[in-house]
Amino acid sequence: MREPAMDGRLVLEDGSVFAGKAFGCSVSVAGEVVFNTGMVGYPECLTDPSYSGQILVLTYPLVGNYGVPPESGLPFNPPFESERIHVSGLVVMEACAEPSHWSSAAPIGDWLQTQPPQRSRCFSSARRPLSLRRSRHGAASW
Repeated sequence: MREPAMDGRLVLEDGSVFAGKAFGCSVSVAGEVVFNTGMVGYPECLTDPSYSGQILVLTYPLVGNYGVPPESGLPFNPPFESERIHVSGLVVMEACAEPSHWSSAAPIGDWLQTQPPQRSRCFSSARRPLSLRRSRHGAASW
């Protein structure tokens, strides 16, 4: 299922451009850029309706190392906030292509590629300059 990463870029309203690699779905998206600083919980973030239509930047440097758990069959609380992905896009520094966890059902890139709506654009970039820009200038759209 995994496709090779393509060159991509984030373009903000003010003309700021952040180069990186796109992975997951091959579509263009637009939305408000928001940040999450958690070390874990990316499946919950991506399926959280409060992020609907937004481009989520995860500031922790490695995302996906424990993969995405199955939708059911786990002996604890469900790992998802809703039945579908709500973010329009995801920005990470590095996405783990080969997760290592007993409950992993898929790598994050594969999961995003197969889950409806298949509009989530994933982008690997140096998120530090983006985070600094956000803290200095406020919210941005791209």
